Amino acid sequence: MLLVNQDDRLRDALEGLETPGDWSHFTEQYGMFSFTGLNDVQCQNMIKKYHIHMLLSGRISICGVSPSNIDYIAKAIYETVTDFP
Repeated sequence: MLLVNQDDRLRDALEGLETPGDWSHFTEQYGMFSFTGLNDVQCQNMIKKYHIHMLLSGRISICGVSPSNIDYIAKAIYETVTDFP
């Protein structure tokens, strides 16, 4: 059985939405936390508008990303990146 981790799924979802930017860093990182590449204004939008908890440095807990919320998170990142380039 081939296991696909949440980093891979999030990257696939972002690329599937054609989210501006390079999202390869999600699959090049290891550990419980991943750097999203979002700036502090984008992170504040993610927190306030989408209620996605993350640090203003752009780090997010991959443990909080699940099959049930991955599309929501990807769409939130897409909308944030396009609204606040």
